[in-house]
Amino acid sequence: MIELSTYELSSSFIFSEKYSRITGNLLGDFVKGYLEQYETIYSHEIIQGIKTHRQVDCFTDTHTIYLRSKNRISNNHRLLAGIIIDICYDHFLANHWNLFAYENLDVFVQKIYIIWVHLNA
Repeated sequence: MIELSTYELSSSFIFSEKYSRITGNLLGDFVKGYLEQYETIYSHEIIQGIKTHRQVDCFTDTHTIYLRSKNRISNNHRLLAGIIIDICYDHFLANHWNLFAYENLDVFVQKIYIIWVHLNA
């Protein structure tokens, strides 16, 4: 099986399979600031994917279960708590993929990698 970075697995799963939306989702952690400044660079669909990525981040980062999970991380690792929990959640999703998706995980990951290759071409 091809490995996919932790956060990208769960966040990509949430979004539609529309190419531009997935592209926006993948760019979501890297595009900073007001999105209006990117309107001449990215398509409307990519901007929408970035917006959705940000909305999902906001929802998960403030959800009581997520916050409770973060509080289980020791004070010595508090700065990394969000990353650690994201990795744990993605591990759970990968191990129980068939409960959440009809598509095989390997097929899904291949689709995402094809998009990444296209972005870097």
